[in-house]
Amino acid sequence: MTYRRTTCRRLAVLLAAGLTPLALTAPAAQAATPAKPYDFNGDGKADLAIGAPAATVGGKKGAGAVSVVRTA
Repeated sequence: MTYRRTTCRRLAVLLAAGLTPLALTAPAAQAATPAKPYDFNGDGKADLAIGAPAATVGGKKGAGAVSVVRTA
């Protein structure tokens, strides 16, 4: 290998290593406002979650389902 080709490869590796952390950083998550207890959909009213573990969903037996019902 020539000196120029080796230098180019080293420069490419260093550049890629330097830019990789910039590409992998995620923006800071913003916290959601806390919901009231038992308020699954955030409407300010208590909800009731009812599980059906053996329910058929989309033709798939035993897929399971959860129904959320707003209480009074």
